[in-house]
Parts: sequence; C-alpha cells; structure tokens
Amino acid sequence: MPLRTKLAVLRAARIVARSHRKPVLAQFGEIARLRFGPGRISASHYYKYGLFDDRLRFEQKADFVAWDWDYISDRVNHPGWGELCDDKLLTYAALRGLGLPFPGLLALYHPGGRRWGDLPAFASEGDLAAFLRAGMRYPAFGKPSNDRQGGGASSLAGYEAASDRLRLASGATIPVEEYVRTVPGQAWAGVVNRSGLMRGGYLFQELVVPHPDIARLTGGRSGTVRLVVLLWPDGPRLHRAVGRAAVGDNVVDNQGVTLAGNLRFQLDRETGEVVRTNRTPWEPLAHPPLGSHGVEVEVHPDTGERTNGFVFPCWRETVALCLRAAAAFPAIRCQSWDLAIGPGGPTLVELNMRGGVQQVVGGCGFNDAEFRAFMKAVRPG
Repeated sequence: MPLRTKLAVLRAARIVARSHRKPVLAQFGEIARLRFGPGRISASHYYKYGLFDDRLRFEQKADFVAWDWDYISDRVNHPGWGELCDDKLLTYAALRGLGLPFPGLLALYHPGGRRWGDLPAFASEGDLAAFLRAGMRYPAFGKPSNDRQGGGASSLAGYEAASDRLRLASGATIPVEEYVRTVPGQAWAGVVNRSGLMRGGYLFQELVVPHPDIARLTGGRSGTVRLVVLLWPDGPRLHRAVGRAAVGDNVVDNQGVTLAGNLRFQLDRETGEVVRTNRTPWEPLAHPPLGSHGVEVEVHPDTGERTNGFVFPCWRETVALCLRAAAAFPAIRCQSWDLAIGPGGPTLVELNMRGGVQQVVGGCGFNDAEFRAFMKAVRPG
C-alpha cells in the first residue's frame, strides 16, 4: 500500500474512532478478517463502504466485495459475447431483432463509413454539423457507441440559427463546429474512455423523457435504474436493483470520479421502493477514502424531494422487460441492464457484461447467500 494511501486510511480510522467510538485497533482487526475473506475487502474499501458501522453485523459486512470490473464476468460470462454489450450499435441491433424497446436512434457519426440500416450516418465533421443545423430532431442525447461510465455523453436541447450555436440541456450554448470537433470528434479520436481501438462511432438518440413521478423527484433530470440479473440454470432472476439520479449540471446519472454529486438508491427489488440513498461528494475529500463512495442523504439536493420511500413507477413492467431481455443472452450469466422509465413505461438503454458490483454504502453486499448459491449452481465444484 503506498504511503499516501496508508496515511489516508489512518486519518479515516482516527475520525471513525471519534465519531463511532470504535477503537483504531478494533477497526484494523476487522479489516484483517475481511481482507482474507472472499470479498477481498481492502482497508480503503472498508472505509469507502462504511463497514466500520456496527449497525451491520459482521456477516453482512463480509458480503461486501472489492472485486474489479472483470472479476465476476471472467468467471461466468462467455468472453466472445463482450463486444455485443460494449458496442451499443450491436446491442441495439440485437434488441431490434428481438422486438424489444430501446431509445430511438437519430444519427451516427463514423469517419470510417459505418452504417446502421437507414439511420442517417456521417463520415465528416462538416456533414455532421450540417445535419445538426437542419436535420436533427431535438432534444437529443449523444454518446460514444463504445462508452464507459457516461464518458463523452452530451445532451442537446436545440439549435439556435441566429447564433449558429447548439443549446445544451444545462442551458449553456456552444458553436456547432466547436461541438462537433470537441465532442464527437474527440470521442472518435479515442480521447474519451481511451477507446482508440474501439471506434464504434458517436450515436445520437432520442432523449427519454422521465415518467412524471421521476421528473418530480429529479426536477426533470435523468433517473434510470440498473438491474443486475443472474441467469440460473432454470432462467433469469433479478439479484440487485439500484436507482440513479443526476444532480446539478451532470449530463448522466452515473456515479464516478468525473460525475460527482449524483445520487444512488438501494431499491427493494420486489417493489422498486428506495430504501437507502447516498450521494458522492462534489469536492475532493480531505480524508479519503472515508465518504468517497458516498454519504447517506434522504432528499434530492436540486428539488428538495424526499428520496427514501419513493417508489419507481411501472416497477413490475420494468422488471418483466428486463428478465425477458436477459433470457435472450444465455452466454452472459451475470448481466447489468440500464433502463429508463418514461411516461409510457420502461425502455432498455444498455446491457453491460462488466457492470461492476452494485453496492450502496451501508446497504447490502453483492456476495450474499443468494449470489454464493448462484455461483455453485453455474460452477459446480
């Protein structure tokens, strides 16, 4: 462990000793037990997930994991199916063939000449700029076909002909040529997500208008759900349900280093009710890793609406759609689906084969008894 990390952990331990009356040696003893368990919890993750909180029994703490993006996928998913998830154009082609709903596609930018049916496709920045001025249907959402954690995403509210500028969802404006050069252009160049070897192009989609109930909670901002589905030998079952909401001027509702301030909800998977909310910090912390995975809150900071107790609408339809889609991808035994819920119901946004572990600080660990039973069922012995 680097010296800087050791010092950060020691600062966190001292803060917890004061705030929770839990001696530093007791914390470090617990860390040692978790470190050699199946979750591989490091000292940093112990504080990131708030596992020092003794409202959680040790058995519950041991369900938390510090596995990387590929840990689960490498064990249960067929690697040959990875690009079907990573390249959104391939995902949408499969969903269209299956008759499953996804956000309508509006245009594609791909200097290599890639096409997708009769979708308007442009190989030059000039042609794309002309389309944004005269052919695009607004509002529109843009993202790299091979994206990760929302990198390179943009939300366009409209075009202002008098100034030749695009109006962003945040209210800011940008010259058309500058937008094309710095957003789709940089995505193609591999600046975003280091995707230079995965040049799937830049997609423009219809912006999914949130269901009125979600819009009231989020102030009209993005509020999607991520459902983790496990494909048991007898079919798919929902394992984890997490909700997300964008805050401030964030374009997407993911949580991450570059997406500070967003909310993550632990959901009751049977009802879609929010049982716990955490928020990632806006500013770099003075005592990392304590709080870096979020701190517990109960209201949306933009709207003041209470989050805990909120029930995501159309929940039964959302879960049913996800399970129906999951069954069509049998070689991906652990699937992470993102869905948006609009006025007319749910729609599939993307499928992730390496979707990480969906754990909310102070909530439930991923490696619970159900997941352990699943692993034995699909990897006997």
